[in-house]
Amino acid sequence: MNIKQIQEDFSKLPKFRDTIIDDQKNIVKLPKGMRFDLGGIAKGFIVDKLATPLKNRYENFWISAGGDMYICGQDQQSKNWQVGVQNPLKHNQDILSLHIPKEGKAVATSGTTKRRGKSGDFFWHHLIDPRTGLPADNSILAATVIADSVWLADVLAKTALILGKKEGINLFDNFPQAEGLLIDNNLDIFFSSKIKDYVLEK
Repeated sequence: MNIKQIQEDFSKLPKFRDTIIDDQKNIVKLPKGMRFDLGGIAKGFIVDKLATPLKNRYENFWISAGGDMYICGQDQQSKNWQVGVQNPLKHNQDILSLHIPKEGKAVATSGTTKRRGKSGDFFWHHLIDPRTGLPADNSILAATVIADSVWLADVLAKTALILGKKEGINLFDNFPQAEGLLIDNNLDIFFSSKIKDYVLEK
């Protein structure tokens, strides 16, 4: 795989900042050669749409679409739901657990250890850094976010993972309606300012 060629080709592609959004006419005009792929947030958006009518009818429920969840109420033992945060290096183990408040929260996790591969000496995964056109290249393996909506949790998890530790935590701390954590390749965990309120001590 020729990384220089990828970056050269990427530099010639239209950029998102060239998109024109007309709020008055509800029109979005894309530059030639650009298209939208909503796959990165579609699951979260759908879970949010499912959760809205359920909250009007049921006190306790849990919707899960892979790493995207909306959780409300309590379990059969009348205890707040708990969500395990997976060890990114051992997928059959949890590295910690989060308790979800009764009024309901969205949880989304994004990681680089499942959808990945190797071409020659180049390791790749599915989360592309829009600044380089290449897979995000930092020490972060996984990001988990708790937020009011699943689509927001999903977007913040992916973005923080791409940004890396410092910028990722700053991103979480700049969204008062969301909290997050990052796990690096040494299994060190980095928390936003208030997510520890949700962490269950082992």
